[in-house]
Amino acid sequence: MSKKLLYKYNSSESLFSKLQRDRKRLWEAIQNENETELCDSFFNFCVTAHALRDWVIKENSCVLSENTVHDTCNSYEVLQMCRDIANANKHFGLDENKEKAKKTYSVFVFSSTMIDFYENQSNGSISRVMRDNLDIAIMNMNGVIYGIWEFAGKVEEAWKEVFTKCRIKIS
Repeated sequence: MSKKLLYKYNSSESLFSKLQRDRKRLWEAIQNENETELCDSFFNFCVTAHALRDWVIKENSCVLSENTVHDTCNSYEVLQMCRDIANANKHFGLDENKEKAKKTYSVFVFSSTMIDFYENQSNGSISRVMRDNLDIAIMNMNGVIYGIWEFAGKVEEAWKEVFTKCRIKIS
């Protein structure tokens, strides 16, 4: 394996740090209500989350075998969903054999209207402010829907648990 193309990331910990930065970019895109940035950030987040699997397998300090790492990752539905989303979007769909094993039913971008209520502390009057809220929903094969921020949090927590099981230290 040639490591000559590795320019910044040199361990699974460094790629996990990138995942955390990708999650931060997701938050920024949600706040900016920029659909293109949100979709780009979500794609990058899922690709990084899925790529971490290979990095953990090749990590010298990992105490688990390759098959056990795969089994461990596959025990987390959200990591399987990242795999599905990353592969489908990298390869313009899933191959038939991967289609049968997928854990993700659909992903969709939507906008909803939120109403924020504010109470004036001096006179008790209530005002309301309507605003659009951009989000991505991720639905599993059982119909459970995750909002993008919840999903990203579950992915990060799953990876922390995988690192612990592999006995790989992260900061």
